[in-house]
Amino acid sequence: MALDVCEALVASGQLTEAQRNLCLEAQVRLADIGHRVELSDLVISYGFASQAAVDLALLELQGSESVRMVPVALPGSIMRRLGVVPIGLRGTELHVSALGSLDVSAEQELLREVTLSGLEARTVVHVPRDRAEVMRSIHSVQAVDRALLVQDLSNYARDTKNGNLLNRIIKNLLINALQMRASDIHITASPERLENWIQYRIDSVMEPMFLVEPEAMRVIVSRFKQDAGMDFSNSRTPQDGRFSFEMTRGHADVRVSSMPADASEVLAIRLLDPNSILPMAQLFVGHPEVVVRLSGMAKIITKDGGILLVTGPTGQGKSSTLATFMRAIDRAMHRVMTAEDPIENRIPLVKHTQINEEAGYTFAKALRALVRQDPDVLTVGEIRDMETAEIATRTAETGHLLLASLHTDNVADSVTRLIGMFSDSYRRVGTMALASLLRGVLNQRLVPRLCVCAKPVSFDASRLGRLGKSMAYAGQQVMERVGCERCKGKGTYGRVALLEAAFWPKEEELRREMARLLLSGQPATELLRLDSVYYLSRDESLWKLYTAGLVDAAIVQNVLGEVA
Repeated sequence: MALDVCEALVASGQLTEAQRNLCLEAQVRLADIGHRVELSDLVISYGFASQAAVDLALLELQGSESVRMVPVALPGSIMRRLGVVPIGLRGTELHVSALGSLDVSAEQELLREVTLSGLEARTVVHVPRDRAEVMRSIHSVQAVDRALLVQDLSNYARDTKNGNLLNRIIKNLLINALQMRASDIHITASPERLENWIQYRIDSVMEPMFLVEPEAMRVIVSRFKQDAGMDFSNSRTPQDGRFSFEMTRGHADVRVSSMPADASEVLAIRLLDPNSILPMAQLFVGHPEVVVRLSGMAKIITKDGGILLVTGPTGQGKSSTLATFMRAIDRAMHRVMTAEDPIENRIPLVKHTQINEEAGYTFAKALRALVRQDPDVLTVGEIRDMETAEIATRTAETGHLLLASLHTDNVADSVTRLIGMFSDSYRRVGTMALASLLRGVLNQRLVPRLCVCAKPVSFDASRLGRLGKSMAYAGQQVMERVGCERCKGKGTYGRVALLEAAFWPKEEELRREMARLLLSGQPATELLRLDSVYYLSRDESLWKLYTAGLVDAAIVQNVLGEVA
């Protein structure tokens, strides 16, 4: 049956033949050394398909309608509150199993949640399933109640020698932060009672969560440092470390950084959940043209080289975009390698290497070494200096697809910045190489996304400032925030990518014109005006998000810096 499931995934385009064959070979080799592993488990472990996709393939093999079912994930909080387990999306029908009947408001909430993920769902179909099985599925989703953590922290303050309680606190803090969609946990250990906060960063905003007694906080900080392989007795110098912890749905990586601050010690804990790497269609919801171009680039890896730049400020999702792109590559056929500082998202079958500046292992040295490893795709976490810029460009010239990030404000500045990093002796050659190899530049910001509680309102161009004056809208309604329990009354939940993007096709005449413009000193903005170039401005991207109901007028005004 497992082989049949894989064949079904191949037939539906969710698994390539090369990926299936790799899993088959791995299964045989593991059996040779005494390890029996299900083929479907290998497909999931290598990151070729999700557990939901495998479950749905199995469901279809057992007999169902001919329309393919698409995997759907729901937040654990909604599953528990409504007593419902998602099965999948067939056409526009959301198939679920529930502990009881669902009223209209519950069904509407489910439909809005699925729509929020970038899929289209119009009706809910209840599929009968054994009640005990539904309960098991619901309770298999890890969840930690905040009130339980508050109580545990209070108890631990009275007994800091309770190792079992400390173990539970550490594990539950991580699970609670992940289920609340926090990207980071910030901890301050101070002798001052009012300074000892555990805070989460959620949707780029810091939220205070727990105030802990000084002695208890000191031990919690020491435990995090110990787990991360750091010297927990040293609070005088900055340190970095890392560890992993197991969850019901796999494992997550935790990156820990400590530093002294006056009489205190502060920890910054980055949470790296592989399940948070979204497919391109969900990552760039509202921008199907960008998804098509990036997906095409990931699927067709050739030996004629190319450069894709992902740019933007710190904390705006560049690493996530690079991870999504690498997961879209058929890693059973193509060798993908990275140079990162630090390593963010570990992806199965991708060879990650960690930069160590103190030991002399720089981006430039890593790139020189990686090229000798016969890669097809190389990812550079960040181009920071002249040497890295030049080696990266030469690497792309030798036939590799190069992915890299830059801290720049827009598409044109990204090109200008890269050329500006070249040395005087290499600038002309490097500029010509860039004109020949540049495939695309993606500049991104993350802006608040409307919660599913948003309500439709009449379109009013006067509320949109310059955007309302420059764009035409044929619709009658847009969306506006409301506020509910899910979004804690804010009206926004999560973030959505606001883009500026440009893609240049491989046309000889176009490439010659690009070289002429750059060598003559013309501003890089001229590259965006050339024929056959796909260019999406930030204003156009914002307009797409607004008319798709993903942001409201208040978010538009904030992005534009205007008050209508």
